[in-house]
This record gives sequence, C-alpha cells and structure tokens, in this order.
Amino acid sequence: MKITKRTFIRFISFISATVLSVFGFIIVNSREAERHNMQIGHIYSMHLDELDSSLYNISVALQKSLYATTATQLSELAVELCTETTVAKNSLSQLPYSSAELENVNKFLAQAGDYTLYLSKKVINGEDLNDDERENLHSLSKTAQLVSGAVSEVRVDYDREGVWDNELAAGIGNAVDDSFGSNLTELEELLTDYPTLLYDGPFSDHMLDGEMKMLKNTETVTSEAALKKGGEILGIDVSGFMAEADTEGKVPCYNFTDGSLSFSVTKQGGFVIYMRKHREINEQALTYEEAVEKAEEYLKRVKGASFVTTYYFADEGVCTVNFAHKEGATVCYPDLIKVGVALDTGEIVLVEAGGYLANHYNRTISTPKYSMDEARNSLSPALKINSAKRCIIPSSGNMEKHCYEFNCTGVDNEEILVYVNVENLQEERILLVIKTDGGTLTK
Repeated sequence: MKITKRTFIRFISFISATVLSVFGFIIVNSREAERHNMQIGHIYSMHLDELDSSLYNISVALQKSLYATTATQLSELAVELCTETTVAKNSLSQLPYSSAELENVNKFLAQAGDYTLYLSKKVINGEDLNDDERENLHSLSKTAQLVSGAVSEVRVDYDREGVWDNELAAGIGNAVDDSFGSNLTELEELLTDYPTLLYDGPFSDHMLDGEMKMLKNTETVTSEAALKKGGEILGIDVSGFMAEADTEGKVPCYNFTDGSLSFSVTKQGGFVIYMRKHREINEQALTYEEAVEKAEEYLKRVKGASFVTTYYFADEGVCTVNFAHKEGATVCYPDLIKVGVALDTGEIVLVEAGGYLANHYNRTISTPKYSMDEARNSLSPALKINSAKRCIIPSSGNMEKHCYEFNCTGVDNEEILVYVNVENLQEERILLVIKTDGGTLTK
C-alpha cells in the first residue's frame, strides 16, 4: 500500500510526540525519584540523630547508676534508661539494616534498661546490690560509651550530603555494598565481650537462650521415631504423612503433614510441640462451654488428669482453651498447653505445647511461710474475696513465684485476681478478668 506524504508526516509527528512524552515522563519520574530518595535520606538522618542522642543519654544514665545508693535515685535512672532504650530501639528499627547485622546491638538495648529496672526493684525491697551486680552495671556503662562513640562516628559520615544514595541504590532496606548495617560491623564486634546477665527480667540471657526444661538431658530421636510418636500422642494414623523441612534454631523439630493436618515433634525427646488442622470452619454449632468440655476430654486422654482449665477465647470459629498443670493442690501457670476446638463439629484442630515443654519440671513446692488467712488480711479492704488457691506464677524473668491467688470482686463489680507471695506477703500481680462474647481473658 502506497503511503501518502500527508500520512507519512502524521506518522512522524505521532512518533515524535510519543518519544517526547516518554522522555518527559522519564524526566518527571526521575526528578520525582530523586526527590523521594532525598526525603527518605532526610528521614534516615533524623532517625540516626535520634539514635545517637539516645545512646549518649543511655551511657550517661548508666554511669550515674553506678553511684546511686538509694531506691529513689536508682528508680529514676531506671525509668530514664527504659525511656531512652525504647527511643533508641524505635530509631534503629527505622534504619536500613538486616536483623542479623545488629543482633548484639538490639540485645544490648533490650537489656540495659531492663537490668537497671530489676536492680531498682531489688533496692526498693530493702536488698543491697552485690559485687557482681555492680560489676555488671560497670560493664554496661563502658559498653554504652563504646556503642555511643561508634554510632557518633557513623553519624558524622552519614551527615554528608548524598551518602544515603548508596542505601537507596538497590532499594530501601536491601543489602548493598558499604551499607549502613555493614558500617556498624565494628559496633557488633565491640559487643563480643558483653557480659552475660542472669536476673529476674524478660531480657535475661537465660530467657533469651530459650532453654526448654523438658528437653534437658533427653536423647535425640530419629525422624521415623518422631513421626510414630507424634501419631501415638495425637491419636492419628500417620501412614499418609510426609516429612517437611526441619525446623532448626533454638528448638529443632521434625515437621510432618498430610496436606490437611500438620504437626511438629522436637528432635530432643520427641515431644509434640504443635499441631494444626487446616480446614474451613463452618457455622457455629457448639457453645463455648461445650468446646471447653471437648478440649478437657482430649487433654485428659492425651496427658492425664493433671491439668486445669484457666481461660478460653474464640476467634474465627475456633475456641482455644488454655490449660495449666496442677501439682497436688497447686496450679502451675507457667506449664501451659493450648487446645483449639472447631466450633462447628468439636474437632480438635490446634495443639500448642511450647509453654509446657519450656517450663514443666518436677518441682519441690515448699510449705508456705505465711498462711492463706494472713495473705487474705493483706488485701485491700475494697475487695470482696470469692475464692482462693495456691499457685505458681511466672515472673518477668521466668524464675517463678509461689503465691496465693485470690479471686475477688471490685468496687464496680469487676472481677479481679490478686497474687500474694507466700514467703513475704508482697502483691506480685493484679489482673483484671475480662469477659467478652468470645471468651475470658486476663489483663
């Protein structure tokens, strides 16, 4: 077909306009990208400045805490440290690095305030700090000074215009050569001699290590033995199950599935730590009370009668019932097992035994120093006591407290649980019992 001159001119004009439009689009988007990267760089710089400032304040507060002798002063410094470490952790979380690059830094920030708070509580209770605790404070103080200095040097480098461009070259937060995280490698190395802190707190090293008491001194089982044992414990036929990739880390496990049901067995000891049935839950046919009965029957069949129901909560058609181990007349709340019941058929669709495996052991429960009546008299007169029992509760550092649990009614008819230490009559914990349409929880 012959192309006329007029058609050719129109075609060339169209192509030229398209090329110019594309070129203009590229320029506009390039400028927009540059502006966006500049904004991101400014945000990174702001968070780095906040991190630098917080770390300096942490080092100063820890240095002061070395010389504090009163409960009031140590408590004020502990509150300041908790505030500053929270700011530092939040600032650090907004910067581009991988969690593996700064694992020790995050651990240090978690422990610095928490350890000082533990010491302040100890002083408030009339105890003196021992030499090891003073030395730990000194080590924390010196470490904080090193960390603060290292971050200050990095901040000076990144304050120069355009330095963040390298971070953004491969996408925000992605690994790039000479990245922010790699520039703090020296900081991680400074923390290799960081002291081991064992204390009654959630960031104590014995908590971070995640040791499971029931797995201690047990033999490693094979995958075949784990599959067989899992079937026996769960009461299922495992002939159609296949092995999935093993779970490594702090609690190595074998994983198995038949496509609809999955379960995990610990390599040490061969304990079922998790089971989940994957299916759609239809319209609710069971009451929550009936679901709790189903869970109780299941756990009694699997584990025996040494468990008591604590509370339950329903979500997405599954009622999850929490059970605690009972040792004689004492309820051991750390030894927790969760059992999920499908509200359409009553089928057991979930088992979580991690809390039980982590905390259960053969306890020697001593006779209380103070009687239940003496503990009862220590409660607030504003509380009406409904019932009482002995129990073991987890402390923030997993060191356990032997208590009396009092179920009470408050001035506004709210349900309240008060835990009084059997050895010193101190109130260890006060919980509100919250009852909703979906179950019962404590807070």
